[in-house]
Amino acid sequence: MGRRGKRYLLLKKKIDKNKLYVAMDAVKLVKETSNCKFEESVEIAICLNVKPKTKGERVRGTVVLPQGLGKKIKVAVFAEGDEAERAKEAGADYVDGEELAKRIEAGWLEFD
Repeated sequence: MGRRGKRYLLLKKKIDKNKLYVAMDAVKLVKETSNCKFEESVEIAICLNVKPKTKGERVRGTVVLPQGLGKKIKVAVFAEGDEAERAKEAGADYVDGEELAKRIEAGWLEFD
C-alpha cells in the first residue's frame, strides 16, 4: 500500500477507533475530518430495535430539514383583478394576464 499524505495522517489522529461516538459528535467529526474540495453528504442508519408489526412499537414522526428539499419552485399564474391579488397572497412569483402570455410566447421560461 502506498504512503499516505501529511493531511490524511493528521486527520486520522483525530479519530479514536475504540470510542463509540454519539450521533451529533460523529457528524461533527465527519465534518472536521473532511478531506474533499466539494460538499460531501453523510448517510446515517439508526437501528431502533423495534418490532414494526406490533402496534405499540411503531415509530412515526417528521423531520424539518434546515435547507429544505431542494430548489425553490417559481410559480406563474394567469390572473387579473381579485384573482391576481389572491394568487400573490398565496405565494405566486409571477402573476399577470396577457403580458405574461406574451413573455412566455417570446421564450421566457423562468418558472416551474
